[in-house]
Amino acid sequence: AQLDPVVTTATRTPIALRDATVPVIVISRAEIERSQANDLAELLRFHAGLDIGRNGGPGQNVGLFLRGSESNHALVLIDGVEINPGTLGGAAIHNLRPDVIERVEIVKGPRSALWGSEAIGGVINIITRSADGGFDWTAAAGTGRYDTRSASIEARLGGERGQIALAFANLDSDGFPTRRESDIQRAHDNTTVNLKTSTRLGGTSVEARYWEARGNTEYLDFFLAPLEQDYVNSALAAELNGNPRENWNTRFTVSQARDEILQLNSEDFVTTERIVTDWQNTFAGIPGHTLLAGISRSRENTESLSFGAYFRDASELTDLYISDFVELDRFDLLLALRHTDHDAFGSAFTWNLEHGWQITDRTRLTMALGTAYRAPDGTDRFGFGGNPKLSPERARNTEIGLHHSWSSGRIGASYFHNEIDDLVEFVFDPETFQGGNINVGQARIRGIDFSYEGFAANWRWRLAAVLQDPENRLDGNDLARRARRSLSASLVRALDGAEVGVDVLATGARLDSPFSNVVNAGYVLANLTARIDLQPRLALAFRVENLLDSNYETAAGFNSPGRGLYVNLRYVSR
Repeated sequence: AQLDPVVTTATRTPIALRDATVPVIVISRAEIERSQANDLAELLRFHAGLDIGRNGGPGQNVGLFLRGSESNHALVLIDGVEINPGTLGGAAIHNLRPDVIERVEIVKGPRSALWGSEAIGGVINIITRSADGGFDWTAAAGTGRYDTRSASIEARLGGERGQIALAFANLDSDGFPTRRESDIQRAHDNTTVNLKTSTRLGGTSVEARYWEARGNTEYLDFFLAPLEQDYVNSALAAELNGNPRENWNTRFTVSQARDEILQLNSEDFVTTERIVTDWQNTFAGIPGHTLLAGISRSRENTESLSFGAYFRDASELTDLYISDFVELDRFDLLLALRHTDHDAFGSAFTWNLEHGWQITDRTRLTMALGTAYRAPDGTDRFGFGGNPKLSPERARNTEIGLHHSWSSGRIGASYFHNEIDDLVEFVFDPETFQGGNINVGQARIRGIDFSYEGFAANWRWRLAAVLQDPENRLDGNDLARRARRSLSASLVRALDGAEVGVDVLATGARLDSPFSNVVNAGYVLANLTARIDLQPRLALAFRVENLLDSNYETAAGFNSPGRGLYVNLRYVSR
């Protein structure tokens, strides 16, 4: 039960993790609570192959490089709603509080055929908490280094007629100097609310969901001037889910996502509003087949003023997608196809063809081919150096994996080869310093992805390693901020009324930027966690961040947190 959860992100339908035809990482609620992470980026960093580049401390901008791809090549969803901005950069995972998260599903490899643009490196789907049944509530409060203070409260009520879960979480930190050249501290605060409610009307389930994170982040600009900004990230969705016939499930979803940043020391701002209607149908009438067909309509409005460049844009997309997941004795097959009609870029086709062969009851061979794309964002097209004539970035991925499992563990390895063409890059004349964005970039990312996890008696462990060659095909250099080697390990020991664990990340050196020769040195990061049950419902948890007090940089010139103690007190009503 610990090793074979049900996942939905790999195929858009529920399947057992063992049946996935590509590598999938599942971060459970137990792991989230044990980590005591302050944001999603802190939670993801202890998984090899998820390279994190952070510009300083709490709330500072984070780049996530999933399997060697670009930071805007990871599609991030909250309960299936995309939260990637329509302007520069990736999703604001540094504003996502783990308090409201039930689990995280990370699918590695291209998934545009199922999920659309941005899913070149993979998909990260955050599933928020729901009510299990009856009434219960949870309250927690914590403190730690850099005058960090956190608090959360959550109430859940579930029954035959429906369920409702409501949570509030707050984080406030004085932070530390974000830049090496400055001693000015930069603070951050975050207030998060999450609501999930559902009821049944006859044979139809009606669900509403709302997540919002808002707050203020202080930072230093390029010239070390102290600045600050307000931000709002949100995802709202209403969903109807029913079964018109015995083997037919239909789900209609309307969602809205917002991403807003308002600079308080200037007139600069960026906003994204995306409204999506999605109608997904699942058919299981043919033995061994799970057929999926859907249509999605999206309208995205973006507006930005940055460094004197202003733009306002609206784009519309219509997507048709179909897939078939076939389970035949010892063979599984996934075939997925998507047609996208973008009002600015025309038509695009993406597909996945994946095969799983159960060689023995415990050994499984997987093979996968797939394509993906990313539509250039508003900043690429209309911001500084913008080019309205850009084409989408495109990727082709090949993968083969071998996996073995037993009653108390599993082990697996995959070889992947991803080629990305038409990457958007800023090209300028070194004499006139004039230039703009052009589709000239090419990348080849190939490597081996290894994982091993298991449990015995009161022990649980996880080991993962990624060896990759993230090459810029134009000059032969490594792609920036992606390590060639990374290793992560986790070991947890359950005691009588207590638990202790350690998480370790070892990562190699990486080029900091394609515009310089600066190399960020490799480092080893270790966290120690512990929990003591004071009463059956009351627990005291500890986290020693950066146990070895490593002096490391994930972005050149930016500080990372030193050794620090964090304490959290949590009460669970049942």
